[in-house]
Amino acid sequence: MLSDRHLDEVVYPEQVMGMNAYNRDIALSRLEETAKGFVTVTKDYWAGINYDGAVVVLGGDIFSGDIHEELKETNEDTMLGSVDFWIDPLAASIAAIADEFGNVHIPVVPGNHGRTTRKPRAKFRARDNFDWFIGAQLARVFKSDPRVTFDLSDAADCLVPSYGHKVMVTH
Repeated sequence: MLSDRHLDEVVYPEQVMGMNAYNRDIALSRLEETAKGFVTVTKDYWAGINYDGAVVVLGGDIFSGDIHEELKETNEDTMLGSVDFWIDPLAASIAAIADEFGNVHIPVVPGNHGRTTRKPRAKFRARDNFDWFIGAQLARVFKSDPRVTFDLSDAADCLVPSYGHKVMVTH
């Protein structure tokens, strides 16, 4: 589950009494560790399971966005610059998971931070959100790779079929 990554937000330790820090380098490291950890847990700790593939949910708030003035001023880059930067690292993580599991299905739903409007909206909620847009760009990266499929929901939610059940993904 890749949700609430808040990529390109910057948190300065001196502004939070040294309790936290976050920036692009930390986010890159966490993304890589998340992908590696997912493979390690499923392959090494859950023994005896034959996987048909993997589901990697892009569950919203991939970016911190610029819905608040302070974020717009302190994020690592503009939203378009952030999308441009993060396509390659996200694609590399997806490719690594596809290499391990064969097939990867990626449902994409919008969060609240990726929206392009100050207030949340109902109509075009998904398509007017950078979470949907990064999903669309990643789908384009993998369009010739049959191992990777995407479900870019036009709604706020996405139903994902799984072994005779439907799992609803929502932010």
